[in-house]
Amino acid sequence: MPDTSVVEITEEDISTDSGGPRKRASARRPRSLWHDPVATTLVLAIALVVIGALLTAVFAVLNGSISLGAAPPATFSAAMVQQAQGSVKTDNDAASFQKLITTQVDNGDIPGALVSLQNAKRQKFDLTQTQMIDFCQAYIDQSSGQTDAAVKLYQQVMTNLMKAYETEKAKGGDTNWALAYGVPNNYYISASQLAYIFQSGKDYNNVVKYLTLYLSNTSGATDASALIDRGNAYLLLGQKNKAKQDFQNALKYIPDDADATAGLKKAEGK
Repeated sequence: MPDTSVVEITEEDISTDSGGPRKRASARRPRSLWHDPVATTLVLAIALVVIGALLTAVFAVLNGSISLGAAPPATFSAAMVQQAQGSVKTDNDAASFQKLITTQVDNGDIPGALVSLQNAKRQKFDLTQTQMIDFCQAYIDQSSGQTDAAVKLYQQVMTNLMKAYETEKAKGGDTNWALAYGVPNNYYISASQLAYIFQSGKDYNNVVKYLTLYLSNTSGATDASALIDRGNAYLLLGQKNKAKQDFQNALKYIPDDADATAGLKKAEGK
């Protein structure tokens, strides 16, 4: 009778083409990349960065910051101007014009800034936006050495912005910009510019006056450079205690600053 018992066959009994035993390549199947949470997070993060970069480039082309086929800006300053020009094309608001004009002035391009100023003046802006354009005019005057004209215009900007703020604040309401945002920032920036004009003219009382206005703003309260400049003005006015306080506050934000340290020693009589 034929033997019908089952014979157990193992992997060792299955021969390969070469006649040797077939060996299992791996005891376990490799896990998929997507089953590894760390690897998955890393891949997704890289993908988001790449997508973000592509979207930024596309937006830059659309708003004119980057022109396809044009040579890239030669310097960082030129790139900043080009970016500001793109913002003007896209937004056409007073803030964009202010950024463009001040960037051009900072780069020494006064003629270009004057052209941009004339373009801005052709636009129809409300009172607070118009003050941005007047600020730009004052900034150009200051950089061109026309300090008297700059002082007059900065002071006018500050007066008009404060009036606009007080008028709007008195109206009340949920959509009140004065209650939501406070005094427009150009009020404080104008004050800082006036302080440095008066500093050049050695009018230290006005330096203290306008730097105090500037430092009263939340964004300027921790400006160590402004604190040091006001401290030096106090020193020259003989007000050593106030100078000492400014230098000490400046050192809180920039420890071991050479100017603040030297000023503090003078204020303490050392």
